[in-house]
Amino acid sequence: MKHYLCMDETGRFEHSAFVKAPSAVGGYLIPQAGFSRLRGLLTKTLNDHNGRCAADEKWKDIPRLQEKDLHFRVLAMGHDYYDRENQFRYPEELGKLFIKSMIDAVNTEAMYFCRSSGRPPLNLHPQHSYTICLISLIAGIIEHQKSILGNGSELVLRIASRSRDVLTGEAARNIDKYHEIFRDEILDSLNKARLDSDLKVSIEIGSARRDADLVFADFALGAMTHQDFRDGIPDDRKILVKVRDYYHISLGGSTGRILEDIRESGAIDDAMLLALDFARSSEPGTRNDGSGYFNKYFKSLMENNAKAQSFVNLFGTRMEDLAGQRYEDPDALQALHDMCRMVLDLPRKHNTVQGDLLTEQALHYLVHWEAHSGAAPDDTGSSCTRRYEEFFAEKGTSLYPSLPARLERMLETKLIAIQALYFNAFLFEELCGSLEEDILTYEEAFRSYHGKEHVDDLYARLCGTYGQALAFAASIDGDRKKLETAREYLTLDLEYIPPGSPFLGQGASFLASACWCLDDAEGMRRAIAEGLGCPGDDASITGAVHSLDIRKGNNSFVYLDWIRLAELTGRMAVDNGNNAGQLLKMIDSSMKDIGEMKETYPCNLFAKWAAVLHCRSGNGPRALEILGTPGELPDRGSIFDVMAPLVNGLLVRAISGTGPADDHYIKIISRLGERYPGFKRFAAKRGLDRSIPSSVEEIARIMPYYYA
Repeated sequence: MKHYLCMDETGRFEHSAFVKAPSAVGGYLIPQAGFSRLRGLLTKTLNDHNGRCAADEKWKDIPRLQEKDLHFRVLAMGHDYYDRENQFRYPEELGKLFIKSMIDAVNTEAMYFCRSSGRPPLNLHPQHSYTICLISLIAGIIEHQKSILGNGSELVLRIASRSRDVLTGEAARNIDKYHEIFRDEILDSLNKARLDSDLKVSIEIGSARRDADLVFADFALGAMTHQDFRDGIPDDRKILVKVRDYYHISLGGSTGRILEDIRESGAIDDAMLLALDFARSSEPGTRNDGSGYFNKYFKSLMENNAKAQSFVNLFGTRMEDLAGQRYEDPDALQALHDMCRMVLDLPRKHNTVQGDLLTEQALHYLVHWEAHSGAAPDDTGSSCTRRYEEFFAEKGTSLYPSLPARLERMLETKLIAIQALYFNAFLFEELCGSLEEDILTYEEAFRSYHGKEHVDDLYARLCGTYGQALAFAASIDGDRKKLETAREYLTLDLEYIPPGSPFLGQGASFLASACWCLDDAEGMRRAIAEGLGCPGDDASITGAVHSLDIRKGNNSFVYLDWIRLAELTGRMAVDNGNNAGQLLKMIDSSMKDIGEMKETYPCNLFAKWAAVLHCRSGNGPRALEILGTPGELPDRGSIFDVMAPLVNGLLVRAISGTGPADDHYIKIISRLGERYPGFKRFAAKRGLDRSIPSSVEEIARIMPYYYA
């Protein structure tokens, strides 16, 4: 039987260019019958989309899409960001609708969607790096799909032609000759690997602009890596191929010999970085070559100061690359963890500056792993963060002799860890005490700078984090004076944050939350308006919020601020917010847009307040409809995994008058306190270890500060 593997590429393959989006090769596997229908499928999908737009009054004057316009990146963004001379523009909303139609169309014919994961850590020519990823993907598909591709089957590899823009030298001057060499190299690598001697493999080079199958490949790969579309492809239809698992094929030789060749060429620093990648391969030979090589040459590397410093720099770049790709690449954080552990586990007979710098780098990025993986321990004394702090207290002065540089590095690392280690564990009082001295020290060190320049990103983050810690602690204790101090620090966050910072909206939201806790509606309006960049009246704020797609990016947090402002103004109104018909219609419209995201944070909090406002208006049935039927509460998981459904269940009980007794909830809260001492202290202060609030309004505010 004949199958086609249709592939395109995305991203930039230079190792030296740190980008948060992954560089990947991908597409889909499709049988011959489905492949033959792709041209008609593309034409129909395009015509149907244009027809729907022409029939819609809103879009009737928009120029119709043509095949030459069909590129995932362009339609996802509404224009070609990388081609400033191309004036093509298309409404982003319509572009994303068309992308969804394309994925739905190819989904009816394709067997699997696939993409590569990871890329070589070497500073290779981008074309060479791309070829390694391409060969790895092909080899992975052949290996994983032996039941389909065996028994004398034929596999046609459909590859998009390389643009002259990404080729150099003779390859750009004679692209046909290049494609011939390129084709032979891929087939030679696959033949040497003897993946399946009965499988006939051939290669066809096509156009991602003209050939229907490769147009679909561009959209399939884009959808697998884009946050708005990747969850729409079922996991059982995705194949992720790790590049490191196929180095023994893609590099065309013995992995051990390759490492030696690189070392003998004078680049032991590059070889050691590649060895770390080899050591994580699932292929036993590659894994053993990598770990053996790294252990063998680590001592001699550290004895060569210049090469050791170069390796420290390469290692830091590689770890930053992996940390930045944690949302896009499911393996990135684990790779970061394993490589850092491998570096730290090697014995050190003598301390050197480069050796200490490498240890500091590894511990710093383990803090990243701990903060973002959800692996932070309940006991902060055994954490990676504590180990980093102890190491930095001993070695920080020698590694960073300058006080400003030392402070910046120490605080940068600490701020990475705080969310998981303190906020998520309800250790707010401990964090307040920890940050007070840091802020005073930082202010003293940078006093003259702050007198001249009113912009300091790190100081803004310090003030914002300290303000949040104060607000959490104060909202639990009911300490209004401390809440007002929190508001002052959160205001400083916005004053010192650099212009154009992507975190402006986040800082404004934290400030709005503090104002909400203080029943300060006017302050809340100002904060929300600053985050949105709009006037501070209710009509302007509402218009700005509802011009945003609630499902996109961080917009759901903006909607949450808006509904809490509506909750506050309604609660402070004489009629307690009963006359809010138009508001409730807008809330219901937003709930419809949220759809299946209702159970995810922060949409679950938006839904909670939507139910509260409906209940407050006297419409209990609609409130219960929004809340849904409570399920079984989890015995394990984070504080939020347990408390979000618990609060939901309590609201249902309060509105409907039926549900488990208080003891049921008190036991769950007590068990959670056994694992999280900070939460136990919070529950005791709120009296949740003895009794449960009975009113809807109290239940909605069980959690502190913005966790409510």
